Amino acid sequence: MGKAQGEAIDALRSYVLRVAAHMRENDPATAALAERLLAPLAAWKGRRSKNRRGASTKDAARGKGAEGVGVPAE
Repeated sequence: MGKAQGEAIDALRSYVLRVAAHMRENDPATAALAERLLAPLAAWKGRRSKNRRGASTKDAARGKGAEGVGVPAE
């Protein structure tokens, strides 16, 4: 993974964590807002990389890869 790609993934992960941190159990409006803010990421279907068939064990252990939190599927 290149430096720019890693930085982009880190920025997405940070965004998702910040949105999730603002959700309050006793306020359904915050969950609705979070759902709207995260909808583009949830719906996004990335293209599969030619040199990467799936997340490596190392990436999975660090929380990165196709199924990581806030990481769009490749």
